[in-house]
Formats: sequence, structure tokens, C-alpha cells
Amino acid sequence: MEDDMRNADEGKGEGEGEGKGEGKKAGPKRKSRLYKALERFGGQYENIMYAPKDMNDWHFVMLHPTKNGYTWENKAGVKWSLTLQRGQDFNSDELHFDVGEDCPYFDTYKVAKLFQREGQTIIVGPGNEEYKLTN
Repeated sequence: MEDDMRNADEGKGEGEGEGKGEGKKAGPKRKSRLYKALERFGGQYENIMYAPKDMNDWHFVMLHPTKNGYTWENKAGVKWSLTLQRGQDFNSDELHFDVGEDCPYFDTYKVAKLFQREGQTIIVGPGNEEYKLTN
């Protein structure tokens, strides 16, 4: 997805500053290249599998970037972690995330897939339902 990024193992972690060491003040925190890539796809998502009249607060989601993936949070306030699987090529058409055990659907939902289709960013959520980035 980013030409200059090859896999999830590159870059420094979120918030690792420059100028650390004896006698030096810690420099400003900087975000890793991984975090910056994830930040691009963070934001508001909406389930595209239902008519508006059939939707509820579980169908509106925020993906909050973390240093190694996202926090999925729906409008109902339910959250879980998504951890980017290691060794992925960011030039591929699809990124995979391990779903955290904190997910209420963990028994049947183990991997989230994020991909581009017809110029839109889509993530596959529980029940194989698709959510479209709206911002």
C-alpha cells in the first residue's frame, strides 16, 4: 500500500524519540513508518451490508491506530485489538490483522482483512461483514 514500506517489522516503535542518551534531553516523539501507514487507514468505518434502517451502533466503527495495529471501537463502545501480522508486504492488495481475544466474536473471528476496492478502503469485520472507510 506504500511503496517505501516493505513489511510490518520495519521502523521504530511509536513514540520513540531522538536524542536520547546521557546528558541529552529526549527529543520530540516521532511515529514509526508503520504507525504512519496505519494512521492513513484509521478513522470512521460504516458497515455496507445493511440498509440504513437496519443498522445499529455495532455497524459504525472507529479504527484507532496503535503502534502495531488498530483498536476497533464501535459506536456501542465495544473495543478490541487488531494486531498487524508480521512480515506482510505493504505493496500487497490486502493486509491481515490478528483479532485480539478481547473481541466478543473471537471464537469465530480470528483475522481481519483490510484492502482497497474500487478506490475505497474496506475492512472485513465479524461475520465476514464489510465496513467502508467514510472519512
